[in-house]
Amino acid sequence: MKRILVLFLVLIFITSITNFALPAEQKVIKLNAMGWVQAEWPLKELAAQYEKLHPDIKIVYEDVGIDLKKYQQLVKEGKFEWNAILGGWPASDTAPGFISGMFQPMDTYVKKSKEKDAPLILKDMISSVLAESKFRGRALSSLPITIDIDALLYRKDILKAVGYEKPPATNWNDINTLAEKIAGAFKPRGIWSISTSIIPFHRGPAAIQQTFTKKPFLPNGLVDVTGDGMIKTMLLLKSWIDKGLSMPDSMWYPFPGDAYAEPYLKGQYAMFVYQHSAGIWAYQTIGKENSGLTRLPKDIAGGTVFWSTPAYLYKDAPYPQEAVDFLIWAFGPSNEFTWKKIFESGKLPPYRTPYALAKNNPDWAWALDMLAVLEEATPIPNTTNFGAQLGIIRPWAEKYLSGQIKDPLEAMKGAKKELDKQLSKLIFK
Repeated sequence: MKRILVLFLVLIFITSITNFALPAEQKVIKLNAMGWVQAEWPLKELAAQYEKLHPDIKIVYEDVGIDLKKYQQLVKEGKFEWNAILGGWPASDTAPGFISGMFQPMDTYVKKSKEKDAPLILKDMISSVLAESKFRGRALSSLPITIDIDALLYRKDILKAVGYEKPPATNWNDINTLAEKIAGAFKPRGIWSISTSIIPFHRGPAAIQQTFTKKPFLPNGLVDVTGDGMIKTMLLLKSWIDKGLSMPDSMWYPFPGDAYAEPYLKGQYAMFVYQHSAGIWAYQTIGKENSGLTRLPKDIAGGTVFWSTPAYLYKDAPYPQEAVDFLIWAFGPSNEFTWKKIFESGKLPPYRTPYALAKNNPDWAWALDMLAVLEEATPIPNTTNFGAQLGIIRPWAEKYLSGQIKDPLEAMKGAKKELDKQLSKLIFK
């Protein structure tokens, strides 16, 4: 009897040992998230939700300045531990990041992912955004998360006073007619009609250029500064100044930081060409009920400037598949929680599916206007010198707009000559 009891206890002990499993090692996904990204995206909530679904994964966000030199040093020392960076600008970051070997494409990991939204990433992405994400033949050099687009911001109260519900989406002549009506009624009260800023040249001027031409860039990736689209843009801006529709010198005034839309946000303009999200910022200054934003007029080409804020996957990242799986889950087309938060922050999704949410919410109706023009926009080429060229073009534009040079083509030829001289060795090949 004792022998049977002992055998029984041994059997129970062996069974308990067999069934006991050590907890799986938790994989830590470290994401280098820029500070403003952490403020605008619902990252903490997404991490908590994902960790509940995947107890073996821990999501950590940090804001770490990692340039190429620091990256190479940490890799060499075996201390590099970040999976991806959330933030950046494809026009200036994609080419250097891949040429230097800091980033790796995501398309292979998206294809291998078991997340339900993985097959939708390429299928549902807006075509212009997908084109921006390509580099050297790879479909996804980065994973776009949110989109900014240049739009026409406007004050609903001012337009209503002169008989308009919103700016016409037809052409700039119709916009100018509206601007002149506003000037007649409101300029004596210190409210100007329309303007933009040429300091961030890739926004206002480059956006207007895309309404005049479907080919705003040269084959080498530079802005076509002497093309018909840019010349018409310069003439339009100069007409706003000459007709007294735009505040003197405000187009090139060096407002501190990124405050180039400050005159509009202070209520000094009825219309302003700028980053669309500034129309949401204006809720705090001119009031939500008075703040509107819509697409730039179609005119000849119907485009505008846009840019994504993406995630880049580091080449030496630990757990690359797990990192991409999280990004697909968190920012895939069907995650309504994410896109509601993104719309509330004033940003746009890179996929078509989330815009169905805007159809059912009048507060987000502006997003449907932005979607229409985004589909017609031409992406900025991913080169190594896009930012550098802007600093060369801008002074020549100011010389024309301020009256120092009378002919816009002469001014833009001066810019092109300087571009050819200074950037010929730096153009991405």
